[in-house]
Amino acid sequence: MSSYNRIGVVTGANKVSLSLSLSLSLYIQHLSKKKIFHVQQMLTMGVPFQSKKGIGYAIVRQLALQHSASNANKPTTPSLLVYLTARDQARGEAALAEIKQDPQLKAAKALVGDGGAVQIMFRQLDITDRESLKKFVEGVREEHGGEDGGVDFVVNNAAIYLPGFDSEVVKTTLDCNYYSTMGASRAFLPLLKQNGRMVNVASTVGGLSYYPDALRDRFLATQTEADVDAIMHDFQSAVDTGKEEESGFPKLAYEVSKAGLIGATRALALAAKREGKGGVLINSCCPGYVKTDLNGRGKYFLFP
Repeated sequence: MSSYNRIGVVTGANKVSLSLSLSLSLYIQHLSKKKIFHVQQMLTMGVPFQSKKGIGYAIVRQLALQHSASNANKPTTPSLLVYLTARDQARGEAALAEIKQDPQLKAAKALVGDGGAVQIMFRQLDITDRESLKKFVEGVREEHGGEDGGVDFVVNNAAIYLPGFDSEVVKTTLDCNYYSTMGASRAFLPLLKQNGRMVNVASTVGGLSYYPDALRDRFLATQTEADVDAIMHDFQSAVDTGKEEESGFPKLAYEVSKAGLIGATRALALAAKREGKGGVLINSCCPGYVKTDLNGRGKYFLFP
């Protein structure tokens, strides 16, 4: 069993970003104060800063800083383990090596190697690969599991954005941003403690302003993941037959995938409550417009 007081996992921490959204930053800070840590490609919190490895990397970094700062005046600091995960082994290992040399983390003596209480470890994880996900989850369960779960929180933020619009773009986008993210959410849920937290990073572009009333009402009426799955299936089918506009769907794969994620996250929360995991808070949030590879590092950012 684990010797750490708190445990977290961060996936997809190898994309480029110069800043992070203040809104999600403050939200992660709120989670941090509640001492809950398990993340899927997490965001940083506090003041925007220069980061070389994206939203996931930034969250890992800031969790370490905030954990150190929030326990500065306490006689003992509880230990925190954060798993930094990435699909690409080499990039993940490079991110880990870089964060261990971060000047601000060293100055704060946040990491175990510098006398602090935070341990960051790398594990390879591709949420679109079922075997990769299974291996990762089993490893965490074996190392940290228990009757009440061993993980304090999860933030699912892995996502892709593909240019263009056709059947293949929609299929690939939905597979990662919707189906695989929800698959990871279901896999992680049993690992969470009864007072754990799960945050699925969505987007305001997942709002329902793109849809006609009938389809918008259908989204709002969803109660189960199967309900949302059916809408995503209908979207794919409509695109496959060239009838997406006729069916009320926009020609926007990323946006529809995020609308599905928001609906399915709500459905998962309802299911968790029914299944006795009502103490786990499950929700979705928007990180704001952050300069990353995903959005082409464009010039229109709230937090440049």
